[in-house]
Amino acid sequence: MGSGSDAGDLISIGELAQRTGISIDTLRAWERRYGEPKPLRLPSGHRRYSKDQLRRLMGVSEALAHGLRPSRFLGQPPEVLERILEELSPRTPNDPTLDTLLEYVQGYERGRLERELVALWQRFPVVQWLQRFVVPLLATVGRLWAEGQITIRQEHFMSEVLEDLLRMLRLELLSDQIDAGTAPILLTSLPGERHALGLQMVALLCAAQQVPQRLMGADMPVAEIVAAARDCAAKVVAVSVSLASGGPHAGNVLYELREQLPSEVHILVGGRGARGSRRCKDGVEYLDSLPDFVQWLESQEF
Repeated sequence: MGSGSDAGDLISIGELAQRTGISIDTLRAWERRYGEPKPLRLPSGHRRYSKDQLRRLMGVSEALAHGLRPSRFLGQPPEVLERILEELSPRTPNDPTLDTLLEYVQGYERGRLERELVALWQRFPVVQWLQRFVVPLLATVGRLWAEGQITIRQEHFMSEVLEDLLRMLRLELLSDQIDAGTAPILLTSLPGERHALGLQMVALLCAAQQVPQRLMGADMPVAEIVAAARDCAAKVVAVSVSLASGGPHAGNVLYELREQLPSEVHILVGGRGARGSRRCKDGVEYLDSLPDFVQWLESQEF
């Protein structure tokens, strides 16, 4: 990293690990083995990293979540990783509605963003609304952030608006449903997972299908997932895995969860990071999309 980097733009190795989902030990091991990420060393000996390195490592995290080995792109020219990511995540086709939503995100126009999404909600079935607008918006903002065209604060703004909106719509659907204190589906994420929008989308689909569910949110220790499943007499534990947390480690945690849950409790795994986590087979089912989840819901008797 060049010595001309602005100190205000530098982040610590701890923050780099938190944002990318790649452990500090792994980052240090890669530096020794592949020569990257190469930090700027402060006089104190502490490592500091640039925004460009953060963006590259977010791409690395995405590739790892798809099950690829780091040797395929670390220590290689940037174009190698760019080509891999292009193949893994094709660009969303041009859509005037999506362009409008992006304008509202970039301008921090919360009211307009909410009104546009609610208007679309009223026109489309739930799963189509999610697949045509919410999921592409998330993917496009993530790609634009990786390309340096959207800031972290704009991405966080969008995430907060979407989380509030998804929760509001779900609660409206639940207002006429009776809470029996038990739920056949427990919605959760794995330890260290910071992203909960995937869970909010799945919870909304459950509410639309009038399937009782208990939403636990992000960053749940395995022991707490097991206890929560017992408390609500869950028949299914549905786990959302984001790109930031997917990969072999997530597979190992899923294996641990499978070992601790009763054999009659089924595990569903979904999310963009699920593909790189397929280490557990017996009693674990992987779903590739929200329509797959709806199809699975419709095939069950609760």
